[in-house]
Amino acid sequence: MRRRKTTHHTRATTRIDLRRRPLLPPFVRFAALTHLDPGVLSLIISPFATELPEKYNSVVWIRQGKDHLAFANISGAMVFQSC
Repeated sequence: MRRRKTTHHTRATTRIDLRRRPLLPPFVRFAALTHLDPGVLSLIISPFATELPEKYNSVVWIRQGKDHLAFANISGAMVFQSC
């Protein structure tokens, strides 16, 4: 059983790695155009990429009158990011 689980994790990690590879060359080119280190650029972009889905969901929920869900979503994301 242990061997099967390890194989599953290896396959999943390989799939994630193969799916991110097409994103790297444009990202590195953009970093070169902006004269930023790719690591620094990723530190700048990552918070926006992780918070945008929460913001979008909150706007949708507020329009639907579910303001309690929107508030819980944003406050939960802020708590999670601060840890």
